[in-house]
This record gives sequence, C-alpha cells and structure tokens, in this order.
Amino acid sequence: MAPQTAQINVKLDRDLKLAGDAALLEAGSNPSEAVRNLWIAVSERGEKRDAVLKLLDHAQEPSEGAEIARKLEALDRATHLFEDLGKQLGLSLDSFTPMTDEEIEEARLAHFREKGYIL
Repeated sequence: MAPQTAQINVKLDRDLKLAGDAALLEAGSNPSEAVRNLWIAVSERGEKRDAVLKLLDHAQEPSEGAEIARKLEALDRATHLFEDLGKQLGLSLDSFTPMTDEEIEEARLAHFREKGYIL
C-alpha cells in the first residue's frame, strides 16, 4: 500500500522563489525534493529544539535589538497613518495636542457612566 501524502502550501517573495527554483534546478533538484529533505532533517532532530534551530539557521529567535527596531518601525508607520488620515480629512494636525493618560481615563469613565455601566 502506498504511503499517504500531504500537501504543503507556502507563500514566498516572488524573487526569492525564482532564485531558489533556479538554484535547485542548477543542483538537479526541485522545490518538492528540497522541502521533503528539510522535513526529513527536522523530523530526525525531533524534540531537540536547538538542533532544529541550528539546521534552520534563519529561524532563530530575533535579538532584543531587532525586536525593538521592529516595534519602532511599526510605531513610525502608525504615526504616518494618523498624519495621512488628517490630511485626507482636511484636518490640520499643527494644533493637535495629544491627551494625557489622565484625560483618557476621565473620558473612558465618562463614557461608561453615560452608557450606565458604572455609577
């Protein structure tokens, strides 16, 4: 009886896929064989997390500095989204003053009182 098979679908950057396909072709292989061999190598390492991470190399956890940089980049993108929305709505952000934590808390409590959630 033939072994049962499973299919894996992976999303990759187009250029990465093309470069990988070309390298595999040059080596006389193909994506299916490469993934199958990767799965064999990972499964042979079983519960040995460090061995799997070493095999994958790129899958190692990001450094603390990389995580901080990622969060700062996300914050910068969010700031620009806010500015872009203001421009689209014709609002001047020059006079915008952010609320303090205390003002936010007061507004939240006022909203809950208005809804009857608190007295």
